[in-house]
Amino acid sequence: MHIDPLYQPRLLNIEFDDSVQALIEPLQASLREFSAQQRQAYETTLMTREQLGQEQETRTATELLAREQSKREQDKLERIYLLGEEAFEKGNYREAEKYYRQASEAGYAPAQFSLGRLYHNGQGLTKDLTQHVYWIRKAAEQGHAVSQYMLGNAYVRSLGVDKDMNEALQWHLKAAEQNFAGSQNSLASYYNKEKDYIKALYWYQKSAEQGNSFGQFNLGKFYEKGLGVPKDIQEASRWYRKAAAQGDEDAQRHLDFLSRA
Repeated sequence: MHIDPLYQPRLLNIEFDDSVQALIEPLQASLREFSAQQRQAYETTLMTREQLGQEQETRTATELLAREQSKREQDKLERIYLLGEEAFEKGNYREAEKYYRQASEAGYAPAQFSLGRLYHNGQGLTKDLTQHVYWIRKAAEQGHAVSQYMLGNAYVRSLGVDKDMNEALQWHLKAAEQNFAGSQNSLASYYNKEKDYIKALYWYQKSAEQGNSFGQFNLGKFYEKGLGVPKDIQEASRWYRKAAAQGDEDAQRHLDFLSRA
């Protein structure tokens, strides 16, 4: 066995008396034990790192496989949904309902919205607002913005559910935060009625900046009247012109009025 010469003074031709040697030998033994412990700890660390690496590789491979399987499943559901859309466009609502339901029951949000629309309109099946709400809620809970907007409206208008403005605002807010202009306008209109002009202005601005003519017209009114913002006829006219260019007749009338003032 190799012994480190630093711990064996006699190998260096240095002679110690027995009393000194008696002191050195326990130290040598302790150092040998410490070295063995270090080596074992090092080897354990290497094994642990190797195991962790293998586990990480296994998790990564499993995650990649799961994502690939999920993508294939989503692609399949999208194809089924598009068959429903094709049938819907042709006015074949019973055929559309078959495809929509197949994809809806597998959890595909666009199909759930479309199935809810069929129940709302009574196309290809009996009109049923409770089922309408059931399916659009399924889609809304997955973050489908149009369904969130429709669910908000259902709570405002008592369509298949009891009227509940708190619920309505929550669902419109979810859609508005996804830049859905319809919900932005709904929130703005609600706050306008409540005379909270700062919040109303904020949401009309968001809608208007997306090119929504209703938002542009109302933002023009806020600047014309000085609601939540300093009165600014020039800025009001700018937003009225944008809305009028999209065929908003009210915006055009306001522009005509301002031009004569």
